[in-house]
Amino acid sequence: MESEALRTREEDQEARTRNRGVNLSYRDQLSDTETIVEGRPFSKEYSPDQEYAEISVELRFADRIGLKIGDRLLFDVQGVGIPAEIVNFRRVKWTSFQPNFFILFQSGVLNEAPKTFIGILPHLEASFTQRVMSDLVQKFGNISMVDVSRLIKSILKLAEQMSWSLELMAALAFLAGYIVLYSIVRSQVRQRRWELNMLKILGAGAGSLRVYLLNEFLILSLAASVFGVGLSFLVSGLMMKFIFEAPIVFSFWWAGASVLMVPILASAVSYWASRTVLNETPAVLLRE
Repeated sequence: MESEALRTREEDQEARTRNRGVNLSYRDQLSDTETIVEGRPFSKEYSPDQEYAEISVELRFADRIGLKIGDRLLFDVQGVGIPAEIVNFRRVKWTSFQPNFFILFQSGVLNEAPKTFIGILPHLEASFTQRVMSDLVQKFGNISMVDVSRLIKSILKLAEQMSWSLELMAALAFLAGYIVLYSIVRSQVRQRRWELNMLKILGAGAGSLRVYLLNEFLILSLAASVFGVGLSFLVSGLMMKFIFEAPIVFSFWWAGASVLMVPILASAVSYWASRTVLNETPAVLLRE
């Protein structure tokens, strides 16, 4: 009984999802912010002898409601039933701020239906934008104007604040990492006091021992920096592709600077942490 009730709730939710209202549009061809990822383009303009109108569905919207290529849906447009068949799924770049829709019909189906026209204007000077908006509202009372540039400025301001916070957190993590590195190097060198002083007794100079330790920590820090930069490229690339759906652009200059600067700073910290033990004489061990 419990499984049947659960199945019934899921079926009710699916039915509500498929029977809800949705904004529709039509186009002769896709815009530059849309890409077909599965299926085929519209064959031609709709003709009355077609049994099903052809529609294109946004990919993630189709995943949410469980649609597949070839599924047939019935749309009620102003009381007129329009049977339609899904011919392709497309990916939409929603961050472009261009008018986009979850479902697109082929041209010829909704052309004569009551509709609302949506358009965009390119970037204009602030004074000219205000004048255009004022003139349009005065001449056409049923036009709604939205200044997207203000929204974009607010988003960019928020992004700058988030960027500053992330940079501060990165700097603190960077500082904490070198403090931890100093402690580790100091501990490791103290544990190897007998080994280092034995090498001094056998004839190794303080300079050669210093080079030996610096090379050891330099190689480790270089490997760590290369691994960290590579991992950051991988994670940021996946986020840009699957979450933000934006072009992937890497700054190799900053990556190269990080790969070079991290080992240099790590070597300096390692030298500072090991200098006390390296400056000791073997006679210190005999007195202990």
